[in-house]
Amino acid sequence: MEDGKEKFDEQRKKSLDGFSVVFQNLKKKFDLTSPIDKQKILNILFGLILNISNMPMQDHYIQVLGEKLGIGYEVMRAQYVQFAKNEGKFILQQTTKKTEKKYEIDRELLVAALFYQEFIKQFIESQDKWTQLIELINQITTTLPETIITQAINDPSQHEALLELQLRRDKELNNGKEEDKRYQIIKQIILPIIQGYVQRITKDSQISSDTKQGILNLTKNI
Repeated sequence: MEDGKEKFDEQRKKSLDGFSVVFQNLKKKFDLTSPIDKQKILNILFGLILNISNMPMQDHYIQVLGEKLGIGYEVMRAQYVQFAKNEGKFILQQTTKKTEKKYEIDRELLVAALFYQEFIKQFIESQDKWTQLIELINQITTTLPETIITQAINDPSQHEALLELQLRRDKELNNGKEEDKRYQIIKQIILPIIQGYVQRITKDSQISSDTKQGILNLTKNI
């Protein structure tokens, strides 16, 4: 029981850190003195909270958001419930297509998000499985430094997007699913990207045979 509480507290701390980063970046883009802009911030962050499967963590996000915006918990909770009833649709008509487009998930960025700060370990209990996946991605990103995944993980300006994607994928990967099911979902996400990278590596005459074989061996074990 104690281990479970510590694991939950650790996961909550990491998630709240990411939530705070997203909030700080939204503050730079919107005017908090404007009711319309403030509602836009709420809609964006409510959309992230809506994708979190763990109810206590949802409540913590709502409380933290209320504190940041100077809104009481009960009022904030009521607004969130109304948002959830609308199935997460933006309430304001002023929401632009550009804002909505920001949240279209690029598959390569999604893969980068899964491996940024080893986020993937939260969903795979088997150390052998997540160790192999992390090692494979590390070798690929080292061999192909120009890929979107490599650049996103190494570029601080991309970390906000990765943290947002992590928050939005929690519901899909951690919504009461068994580990085997979570692993299959993760494979469906990453395999098309990995296969494309592996093909590039095997065709590149500048990459050593040992590197190619090492990557191929890791790919076979997935």
